[in-house]
Amino acid sequence: MAEIKKQLSLKFSDKSYDILIGKGLLDNAFEYVSKFVKQNEKIFIITDENVAPFYLDMVKNSLEKGGFKVFYHIFKSGEHTKNPENLIMLCNKALEMGLNRSSLAIALGGGVIGDLTGFFASIMFRGMKFIQIPTTLLSQVDSSVGGKTAVNLPTGKNMIGSFYQPEIVLIDVDTLKTLPKRELKAGYAEVVKYGILGDVEFFEYLEQNGKKILDLSEEELSFAISRCCKNKADIVVEDEKDLGLRALLNLGHTFAHAYEGYSFKHEGYDINHGEAVALGTIDAAKLSYNLKLLDEKDLLRIKNHYEKLELLVNLKFGDKEELVSLMSSDKKATGNSLNFILLKGIGKAYFQKGIEKEEVLKVL
Repeated sequence: MAEIKKQLSLKFSDKSYDILIGKGLLDNAFEYVSKFVKQNEKIFIITDENVAPFYLDMVKNSLEKGGFKVFYHIFKSGEHTKNPENLIMLCNKALEMGLNRSSLAIALGGGVIGDLTGFFASIMFRGMKFIQIPTTLLSQVDSSVGGKTAVNLPTGKNMIGSFYQPEIVLIDVDTLKTLPKRELKAGYAEVVKYGILGDVEFFEYLEQNGKKILDLSEEELSFAISRCCKNKADIVVEDEKDLGLRALLNLGHTFAHAYEGYSFKHEGYDINHGEAVALGTIDAAKLSYNLKLLDEKDLLRIKNHYEKLELLVNLKFGDKEELVSLMSSDKKATGNSLNFILLKGIGKAYFQKGIEKEEVLKVL
Protein backbone atom coordinates (compact mmCIF):
# COMPACT_ATOMS: atom_id res chain seq x y z
CA MET A 1 0.00 0.00 0.00
CA ALA A 2 1.42 3.36 -1.02
CA GLU A 3 1.93 5.98 1.66
CA ILE A 4 2.38 9.64 0.69
CA LYS A 5 4.40 11.50 3.32
CA LYS A 6 4.98 14.80 1.52
CA GLN A 7 3.53 16.49 -1.56
CA LEU A 8 4.89 19.59 -3.25
CA SER A 9 3.54 21.46 -6.27
CA LEU A 10 5.53 23.35 -8.89
CA LYS A 11 3.61 25.94 -10.89
CA PHE A 12 5.22 27.40 -13.99
CA SER A 13 3.63 29.82 -16.43
CA ASP A 14 2.66 27.05 -18.84
CA LYS A 15 2.69 23.90 -16.69
CA SER A 16 2.23 22.59 -13.16
CA TYR A 17 3.20 19.27 -11.63
CA ASP A 18 3.53 17.55 -8.27
CA ILE A 19 6.39 15.92 -6.42
CA LEU A 20 5.18 13.00 -4.32
CA ILE A 21 7.43 11.69 -1.54
CA GLY A 22 6.47 8.45 0.15
CA LYS A 23 6.77 4.68 0.43
CA GLY A 24 5.43 1.92 -1.79
CA LEU A 25 4.97 4.23 -4.78
CA LEU A 26 6.73 1.95 -7.27
CA ASP A 27 4.59 -1.06 -6.42
CA ASN A 28 1.54 1.12 -7.11
CA ALA A 29 2.93 2.86 -10.21
CA PHE A 30 -0.27 2.38 -12.22
CA GLU A 31 -2.25 4.55 -9.77
CA TYR A 32 -0.04 7.56 -10.50
CA VAL A 33 0.98 6.97 -14.12
CA SER A 34 -2.57 6.35 -15.37
CA LYS A 35 -3.46 9.98 -14.71
CA PHE A 36 -1.19 11.11 -17.53
CA VAL A 37 -1.67 8.57 -20.33
CA LYS A 38 -4.71 6.92 -21.86
CA GLN A 39 -5.56 3.27 -21.25
CA ASN A 40 -3.78 0.82 -23.58
CA GLU A 41 -1.17 3.39 -24.60
CA LYS A 42 2.48 2.39 -24.87
CA ILE A 43 4.94 3.18 -22.08
CA PHE A 44 8.72 3.18 -22.48
CA ILE A 45 10.72 2.63 -19.26
CA ILE A 46 14.35 3.68 -19.43
CA THR A 47 16.59 2.40 -16.64
CA ASP A 48 20.08 1.03 -15.95
CA GLU A 49 21.72 -2.23 -14.93
CA ASN A 50 21.94 -1.27 -11.25
CA VAL A 51 18.28 -0.32 -10.86
CA ALA A 52 16.60 -2.85 -13.16
CA PRO A 53 17.14 -5.97 -11.00
CA PHE A 54 15.42 -4.29 -8.04
CA TYR A 55 12.62 -2.17 -9.51
CA LEU A 56 12.00 -2.71 -13.24
CA ASP A 57 9.65 -5.69 -12.84
CA MET A 58 7.87 -3.99 -9.94
CA VAL A 59 6.98 -0.95 -12.06
CA LYS A 60 6.42 -2.93 -15.27
CA ASN A 61 4.05 -5.42 -13.62
CA SER A 62 1.98 -2.68 -12.01
CA LEU A 63 1.57 -0.92 -15.35
CA GLU A 64 0.82 -4.08 -17.33
CA LYS A 65 -1.83 -5.14 -14.83
CA GLY A 66 -3.49 -1.81 -15.52
CA GLY A 67 -3.63 -2.51 -19.25
CA PHE A 68 -0.59 -0.64 -20.58
CA LYS A 69 1.81 -2.11 -23.12
CA VAL A 70 5.25 -1.64 -21.59
CA PHE A 71 8.62 -1.54 -23.32
CA TYR A 72 11.97 -0.95 -21.65
CA HIS A 73 15.64 -0.40 -22.25
CA ILE A 74 18.43 -1.11 -19.76
CA PHE A 75 21.61 0.96 -20.04
CA LYS A 76 24.97 0.36 -18.45
CA SER A 77 25.31 2.48 -15.33
CA GLY A 78 27.54 5.52 -15.16
CA GLU A 79 28.02 9.00 -16.58
CA HIS A 80 29.39 7.68 -19.88
CA THR A 81 25.88 6.46 -20.76
CA LYS A 82 24.70 10.07 -21.08
CA ASN A 83 25.93 10.66 -24.64
CA PRO A 84 24.46 11.71 -28.02
CA GLU A 85 24.84 8.20 -29.45
CA ASN A 86 22.56 6.71 -26.82
CA LEU A 87 20.11 9.58 -27.30
CA ILE A 88 19.78 8.80 -31.01
CA MET A 89 19.52 5.10 -30.23
CA LEU A 90 16.52 5.79 -27.97
CA CYS A 91 14.85 7.82 -30.72
CA ASN A 92 15.28 4.99 -33.22
CA LYS A 93 14.07 2.44 -30.70
CA ALA A 94 10.96 4.52 -30.00
CA LEU A 95 10.08 4.38 -33.69
CA GLU A 96 10.73 0.63 -33.87
CA MET A 97 8.37 0.08 -30.92
CA GLY A 98 5.65 2.15 -32.56
CA LEU A 99 5.58 4.90 -29.94
CA ASN A 100 3.84 8.15 -30.76
CA ARG A 101 3.29 11.54 -29.18
CA SER A 102 0.58 10.09 -26.91
CA SER A 103 2.99 7.53 -25.47
CA LEU A 104 4.82 8.04 -22.19
CA ALA A 105 8.46 7.70 -21.18
CA ILE A 106 9.53 6.87 -17.63
CA ALA A 107 12.96 7.63 -16.20
CA LEU A 108 13.58 4.92 -13.61
CA GLY A 109 16.99 5.53 -12.08
CA GLY A 110 19.43 8.17 -10.97
CA GLY A 111 20.50 11.47 -12.48
CA VAL A 112 22.07 10.01 -15.61
CA ILE A 113 18.89 8.15 -16.56
CA GLY A 114 16.72 11.14 -15.66
CA ASP A 115 18.77 13.57 -17.75
CA LEU A 116 18.93 11.25 -20.76
CA THR A 117 15.25 10.28 -20.64
CA GLY A 118 14.11 13.85 -20.18
CA PHE A 119 16.12 15.07 -23.15
CA PHE A 120 14.86 12.16 -25.26
CA ALA A 121 11.25 13.01 -24.32
CA SER A 122 11.79 16.70 -25.09
CA ILE A 123 12.87 16.07 -28.69
CA MET A 124 10.97 12.91 -29.65
CA PHE A 125 7.91 13.81 -31.72
CA ARG A 126 8.73 17.43 -30.78
CA GLY A 127 7.85 16.55 -27.20
CA MET A 128 6.27 13.55 -25.50
CA LYS A 129 5.22 13.16 -21.88
CA PHE A 130 7.59 11.68 -19.34
CA ILE A 131 7.69 10.89 -15.63
CA GLN A 132 10.61 11.00 -13.25
CA ILE A 133 11.02 8.11 -10.80
CA PRO A 134 14.39 8.91 -9.17
CA THR A 135 15.98 6.05 -7.24
CA THR A 136 19.07 7.74 -5.77
CA LEU A 137 19.22 10.38 -3.07
CA LEU A 138 21.08 12.72 -5.42
CA SER A 139 18.43 12.51 -8.12
CA GLN A 140 15.59 12.74 -5.60
CA VAL A 141 16.81 16.04 -4.16
CA ASP A 142 18.30 17.59 -7.27
CA SER A 143 18.31 16.37 -10.86
CA SER A 144 14.71 15.09 -11.03
CA VAL A 145 13.31 18.48 -10.01
CA GLY A 146 13.27 21.54 -12.25
CA GLY A 147 13.34 20.27 -15.81
CA LYS A 148 17.01 20.40 -16.79
CA THR A 149 17.83 17.62 -19.25
CA ALA A 150 21.05 16.96 -21.14
CA VAL A 151 23.73 14.69 -22.55
CA ASN A 152 27.48 15.12 -22.41
CA LEU A 153 30.06 15.81 -25.08
CA PRO A 154 33.73 14.77 -24.94
CA THR A 155 34.51 18.46 -24.42
CA GLY A 156 32.17 19.04 -21.51
CA LYS A 157 29.32 17.88 -19.31
CA ASN A 158 25.65 18.66 -20.09
CA MET A 159 26.56 20.64 -23.21
CA ILE A 160 23.53 19.54 -25.25
CA GLY A 161 20.19 19.76 -23.50
CA SER A 162 16.85 21.40 -22.95
CA PHE A 163 14.49 22.63 -20.25
CA TYR A 164 11.61 20.16 -20.18
CA GLN A 165 9.33 19.48 -17.23
CA PRO A 166 7.99 16.02 -16.29
CA GLU A 167 4.33 15.21 -15.65
CA ILE A 168 5.09 14.18 -12.07
CA VAL A 169 8.03 13.20 -9.88
CA LEU A 170 7.55 10.03 -7.81
CA ILE A 171 10.07 9.77 -4.96
CA ASP A 172 9.89 6.40 -3.24
CA VAL A 173 12.25 6.48 -0.26
CA ASP A 174 12.23 2.67 -0.14
CA THR A 175 14.57 2.70 -3.15
CA LEU A 176 17.34 4.13 -0.97
CA LYS A 177 17.51 0.86 0.98
CA THR A 178 19.27 -0.78 -1.98
CA LEU A 179 21.55 2.19 -2.66
CA PRO A 180 25.26 1.60 -1.93
CA LYS A 181 26.60 3.71 0.94
CA ARG A 182 28.94 5.54 -1.42
CA GLU A 183 26.01 6.69 -3.57
CA LEU A 184 24.02 7.66 -0.50
CA LYS A 185 26.88 9.91 0.65
CA ALA A 186 27.14 11.35 -2.85
CA GLY A 187 23.47 12.34 -2.65
CA TYR A 188 23.93 13.84 0.77
CA ALA A 189 26.55 16.18 -0.68
CA GLU A 190 23.72 17.76 -2.70
CA VAL A 191 21.46 17.80 0.36
CA VAL A 192 23.89 19.87 2.42
CA LYS A 193 24.47 22.18 -0.55
CA TYR A 194 20.95 23.57 -0.13
CA GLY A 195 21.66 24.57 3.45
CA ILE A 196 24.95 26.21 2.55
CA LEU A 197 23.64 28.22 -0.38
CA GLY A 198 20.44 29.65 1.06
CA ASP A 199 18.95 27.93 4.11
CA VAL A 200 21.04 28.33 7.26
CA GLU A 201 18.30 26.77 9.44
CA PHE A 202 18.43 23.64 7.29
CA PHE A 203 22.24 23.56 7.56
CA GLU A 204 21.90 23.69 11.36
CA TYR A 205 19.36 20.84 11.16
CA LEU A 206 21.82 18.79 9.10
CA GLU A 207 24.60 19.42 11.61
CA GLN A 208 22.38 17.72 14.19
CA ASN A 209 20.71 15.06 12.01
CA GLY A 210 23.05 14.31 9.10
CA LYS A 211 24.03 10.87 10.44
CA LYS A 212 20.37 9.91 10.92
CA ILE A 213 19.68 10.81 7.29
CA LEU A 214 22.59 8.67 6.10
CA ASP A 215 21.29 5.86 8.33
CA LEU A 216 17.93 6.21 6.50
CA SER A 217 15.95 7.22 9.55
CA GLU A 218 12.51 7.66 8.00
CA GLU A 219 11.41 10.92 9.64
CA GLU A 220 14.68 12.80 9.09
CA LEU A 221 15.14 11.42 5.58
CA SER A 222 11.65 12.40 4.40
CA PHE A 223 12.04 15.86 5.93
CA ALA A 224 15.42 16.43 4.26
CA ILE A 225 14.22 15.32 0.81
CA SER A 226 11.12 17.49 1.10
CA ARG A 227 13.12 20.53 2.29
CA CYS A 228 15.59 20.17 -0.59
CA CYS A 229 12.82 19.80 -3.16
CA LYS A 230 11.02 22.85 -1.77
CA ASN A 231 14.19 24.94 -1.79
CA LYS A 232 14.90 23.96 -5.38
CA ALA A 233 11.27 24.40 -6.44
CA ASP A 234 11.14 27.91 -5.01
CA ILE A 235 14.15 28.86 -7.10
CA VAL A 236 13.31 27.15 -10.40
CA VAL A 237 9.73 28.45 -10.45
CA GLU A 238 11.21 31.96 -10.34
CA ASP A 239 13.91 31.22 -12.91
CA GLU A 240 13.01 28.14 -14.96
CA LYS A 241 15.47 28.82 -17.80
CA ASP A 242 18.53 29.48 -15.63
CA LEU A 243 18.88 33.18 -16.45
CA GLY A 244 19.74 34.42 -12.96
CA LEU A 245 18.60 33.14 -9.57
CA ARG A 246 18.81 29.46 -10.56
CA ALA A 247 22.57 29.79 -10.97
CA LEU A 248 22.84 29.64 -7.17
CA LEU A 249 22.00 25.93 -7.36
CA ASN A 250 25.37 25.47 -9.05
CA LEU A 251 27.29 26.11 -5.83
CA GLY A 252 30.42 23.97 -6.09
CA HIS A 253 29.56 22.78 -9.59
CA THR A 254 32.13 24.78 -11.58
CA PHE A 255 34.86 22.98 -9.66
CA ALA A 256 32.88 19.71 -9.66
CA HIS A 257 32.34 19.57 -13.41
CA ALA A 258 36.05 20.20 -13.95
CA TYR A 259 36.91 17.30 -11.65
CA GLU A 260 34.46 15.04 -13.45
CA GLY A 261 35.76 16.15 -16.85
CA TYR A 262 39.32 15.46 -15.72
CA SER A 263 38.34 11.98 -14.52
CA PHE A 264 36.79 11.18 -17.92
CA LYS A 265 40.08 11.98 -19.65
CA HIS A 266 42.56 10.40 -17.24
CA GLU A 267 42.75 6.92 -15.78
CA GLY A 268 42.90 6.41 -12.04
CA TYR A 269 40.38 9.11 -11.07
CA ASP A 270 37.27 7.41 -9.73
CA ILE A 271 34.86 10.15 -8.69
CA ASN A 272 31.10 10.43 -8.99
CA HIS A 273 29.02 13.59 -9.27
CA GLY A 274 28.13 13.91 -5.61
CA GLU A 275 31.74 13.40 -4.54
CA ALA A 276 32.82 16.04 -7.04
CA VAL A 277 30.16 18.44 -5.69
CA ALA A 278 31.40 17.86 -2.14
CA LEU A 279 34.96 18.76 -3.15
CA GLY A 280 33.71 21.64 -5.27
CA THR A 281 31.61 23.11 -2.48
CA ILE A 282 34.59 23.05 -0.11
CA ASP A 283 36.70 24.70 -2.84
CA ALA A 284 34.05 27.40 -3.38
CA ALA A 285 34.07 28.06 0.36
CA LYS A 286 37.88 28.27 0.36
CA LEU A 287 37.83 30.66 -2.59
CA SER A 288 35.25 32.79 -0.78
CA TYR A 289 37.47 32.83 2.31
CA ASN A 290 40.57 33.75 0.30
CA LEU A 291 38.65 36.66 -1.24
CA LYS A 292 37.68 37.81 2.28
CA LEU A 293 33.98 37.13 1.70
CA LEU A 294 33.52 34.21 4.09
CA ASP A 295 34.82 34.24 7.64
CA GLU A 296 36.97 31.42 9.03
CA LYS A 297 34.30 30.23 11.44
CA ASP A 298 31.83 29.48 8.63
CA LEU A 299 34.53 27.89 6.48
CA LEU A 300 35.44 25.52 9.32
CA ARG A 301 31.77 24.69 10.01
CA ILE A 302 31.32 23.66 6.38
CA LYS A 303 34.56 21.64 6.26
CA ASN A 304 33.87 19.98 9.59
CA HIS A 305 30.41 18.84 8.52
CA TYR A 306 31.73 17.19 5.36
CA GLU A 307 34.63 15.60 7.22
CA LYS A 308 32.52 14.38 10.14
CA LEU A 309 30.27 12.42 7.75
CA GLU A 310 33.22 11.26 5.61
CA LEU A 311 31.92 12.86 2.42
CA LEU A 312 35.27 13.94 0.96
CA VAL A 313 37.30 11.66 -1.33
CA ASN A 314 41.08 11.85 -1.24
CA LEU A 315 42.08 12.64 -4.82
CA LYS A 316 44.93 14.79 -6.10
CA PHE A 317 44.40 16.16 -9.59
CA GLY A 318 47.79 16.48 -11.23
CA ASP A 319 47.33 19.18 -13.86
CA LYS A 320 45.81 22.31 -12.31
CA GLU A 321 46.06 24.23 -15.59
CA GLU A 322 43.89 21.60 -17.26
CA LEU A 323 41.32 21.93 -14.49
CA VAL A 324 41.16 25.69 -15.04
CA SER A 325 40.80 25.09 -18.77
CA LEU A 326 37.86 22.77 -18.11
CA MET A 327 36.28 25.45 -15.94
CA SER A 328 36.68 27.94 -18.77
CA SER A 329 34.53 25.73 -21.00
CA ASP A 330 31.81 25.49 -18.33
CA LYS A 331 28.38 26.78 -19.38
CA LYS A 332 28.52 29.38 -16.61
CA ALA A 333 31.70 30.95 -18.03
CA THR A 334 31.41 34.21 -19.98
CA GLY A 335 34.13 35.36 -22.33
CA ASN A 336 37.56 34.77 -20.82
CA SER A 337 36.50 35.19 -17.19
CA LEU A 338 35.73 32.49 -14.65
CA ASN A 339 32.42 32.77 -12.85
CA PHE A 340 31.57 31.13 -9.55
CA ILE A 341 28.86 30.86 -6.95
CA LEU A 342 30.56 32.21 -3.84
CA LEU A 343 29.56 32.64 -0.20
CA LYS A 344 29.27 35.65 2.07
CA GLY A 345 28.20 33.32 4.86
CA ILE A 346 26.35 30.06 5.37
CA GLY A 347 23.01 30.53 3.62
CA LYS A 348 24.30 33.54 1.68
CA ALA A 349 25.39 32.44 -1.78
CA TYR A 350 25.71 34.81 -4.74
CA PHE A 351 26.94 34.82 -8.34
CA GLN A 352 30.34 36.41 -8.96
CA LYS A 353 31.82 37.12 -12.38
CA GLY A 354 35.41 37.70 -13.36
CA ILE A 355 37.43 35.67 -10.85
CA GLU A 356 41.13 35.72 -11.76
CA LYS A 357 42.75 32.45 -12.74
CA GLU A 358 45.49 32.92 -10.12
CA GLU A 359 42.90 32.97 -7.31
CA VAL A 360 41.42 29.71 -8.57
CA LEU A 361 44.84 28.03 -8.78
CA LYS A 362 45.46 28.83 -5.11
CA VAL A 363 42.47 26.71 -4.16
CA LEU A 364 43.22 23.68 -6.35
